[in-house]
Amino acid sequence: MAKTRYAALMTPLPEPAADTAAAAREPLPPALWPLAAWLRRAPDAWHAAVLARALDGILGWDGLQPLEGRRVTIAVVDTGNRLCFRVLGGRVRGDPCAGAPDAACDVTIRGALIDFVRLAARTVDPDTLFFARRLCLEGDTEAGLYLKNLLDALEFDWRGTARRLFGESAAARLVRAIERSGIEPRARRLVERILKAPP
Repeated sequence: MAKTRYAALMTPLPEPAADTAAAAREPLPPALWPLAAWLRRAPDAWHAAVLARALDGILGWDGLQPLEGRRVTIAVVDTGNRLCFRVLGGRVRGDPCAGAPDAACDVTIRGALIDFVRLAARTVDPDTLFFARRLCLEGDTEAGLYLKNLLDALEFDWRGTARRLFGESAAARLVRAIERSGIEPRARRLVERILKAPP
């Protein structure tokens, strides 16, 4: 039933899809300008390596096993980035396919930066982003639907991600500092205001 429900999400689309192009024209909040500048200036392979390390721990072996050997591309239409990944040995790894066409990848997720940030921050339900074509899935139907459902079920653990990115000792100091400051709930409210639901 789930496969039937989401099958329309995998319909091949022009590049970029009309709805995704409209999403790219949504003004980027000033708070995200530094992130956009960073994405444009640093190599895609570097971004992919950092994100792969974070995703590796968030998704885990059980979540990744059905995607073994698959190539996935995240295409950010307004910054021009193509972040390519491959699942090998139950781990997410950066994949050197950035210069290849989308056909070289099994699944492409295409959208504007603000909608990828909304997805990561969970300020908008993933179903809303996909069904409104703010984010578009292209490529292999089975792998795409599995990946979409995996994203739906994710619960972001920033503490665990900090440990994977910075190591136990540095992450512990960072977590203690944030918890003592009481900044987490205030930051969450600020993020929700910045990333308000798309029109």
